[in-house]
Amino acid sequence: MNRLELNASHYRCIVEHAKASPSDEVCGLLGGTQERCLTVYPGKNIAPTPECAFYMDPHTQLTTMRLMLERGEELVGIYHSHPSSAALPSARDADCATYPGVAYLIVSLIDVMNPTLAAFQFANNSFEPLPIMIEQNDKTEYRGTICIQE
Repeated sequence: MNRLELNASHYRCIVEHAKASPSDEVCGLLGGTQERCLTVYPGKNIAPTPECAFYMDPHTQLTTMRLMLERGEELVGIYHSHPSSAALPSARDADCATYPGVAYLIVSLIDVMNPTLAAFQFANNSFEPLPIMIEQNDKTEYRGTICIQE
C-alpha cells in the first residue's frame, strides 16, 4: 500500500466517531479494495481502560469482517483515536499491530475542535507514515452507524 484514499464523508465519519467519545479511545475498521476505502465500520471499544487503550469487541470485529466479505471488500485499514496525545503510534499500538499491509489511522483529539488524522503502515515491527488522499466530492451516505459508498 502506497497511500490510502478516503472520501470526505469517510473522514467525517471517523472524526465524528472519535469526537462522540472524546475522553475514550474509539476504534473501527475500513473496508475497501487495494488502497481505496469504500466503507467505514465503527467498532466498539471494550478495553478495561478505554481512556488510554482500545480493544475491539471480537463479536463486532468478526461480524464486520463477514460483512466485508459479503460486500466484496477487504480490510484496508484500522482506526482508533488518541484522546489526549498526538496522532502518532504508541508503543502499545506497535505491540498490538497484527495486520501488515493495512493502514493504521489515528485521530488525535488534543484539540477537539481541530482533530488531526494521520495514517501509518506497519512493517518490520515499526510504523511508517502513509499518505492519505481525501476526495472532496463524493456520494457517500450514512446508513445507521456505517458510512457506505454509493
